[in-house]
Amino acid sequence: MGNDARRCLILNPVAKGEKAKRFFSSLTELARGWDIKYTKERGDAKNLAKRAVEEEFAVIVCAGGDGTVNEVINGIGMVEGGFERTRIGIIPIGTSNVFARTLKIPLNTQQAWKLVESDKTRVLDLPFAEYTESGEYRRRYFVQLGGAGLDARAVELLSWNLKKKIGWLAYVWAGLKAIRETQPEISLVSENYNVTGRLFLFGNGKYYGGDFNLFPYADQSDGKIDIAFYPVVNYLVALKCSIGLITKNFKDRGGVKYIQLSSFELKTSGRVGFELDGEFVGLLPVRISVIPAGLRVIAP
Repeated sequence: MGNDARRCLILNPVAKGEKAKRFFSSLTELARGWDIKYTKERGDAKNLAKRAVEEEFAVIVCAGGDGTVNEVINGIGMVEGGFERTRIGIIPIGTSNVFARTLKIPLNTQQAWKLVESDKTRVLDLPFAEYTESGEYRRRYFVQLGGAGLDARAVELLSWNLKKKIGWLAYVWAGLKAIRETQPEISLVSENYNVTGRLFLFGNGKYYGGDFNLFPYADQSDGKIDIAFYPVVNYLVALKCSIGLITKNFKDRGGVKYIQLSSFELKTSGRVGFELDGEFVGLLPVRISVIPAGLRVIAP
């Protein structure tokens, strides 16, 4: 078997949920002839993906949610030329599966597996963040979305046990806790813009938190990051945005404004965190940029 046909599957054997159970029950038959790499704890998918690239696997399929996908692409990114050498596939068995929804990858595991076997490939832009942690430079890739301000603070406050019980509503609960706190002002700085706000959300797809349309003008292959920012964040803004939870469309609600940029920096004089693909990463400042056509994904 040539290197162009080598495939591996990265999955968490203790994943919860009916989709995961159905997938695992049929795994032996589905993945016959595949190299299967099992995760044991958070961070394993990243290390396994790095090793898979080094072992010259041409396709890395991850069974999990957005967090697993994020780990896999960051593992690929640890190897020089990793994204040129490797494609990713997705079996969505997470809570929100925002990236899979955006790409119209079936949420049914059997159908998702058939798609993986079809080898249909899309080329997407690849966004990344640059920041410092304990004085050390860091680069972190993300596939779908990020946020700074209230959004990141809610992720920081999120109860993972509650998330397992009530799904995305746990984010709403964490957001209500976060909104009671003072929201420091954030500055966005780029070549063409210099604006301020209390909440910045940025992404490379239309959806946020599931199938909620937050970035109506997004195109995953236009070389731009879509930014939705709120000059003011308070209970009135939250009330107006809550209608979006019902309609699944946040367009123009709560005073939101939109920008599209290929690179920008977010900074503040207060303590403000940022998140990527639903995981709290660190504190501002952070620079967000994009690699045009940097990621190859098996998708319709």
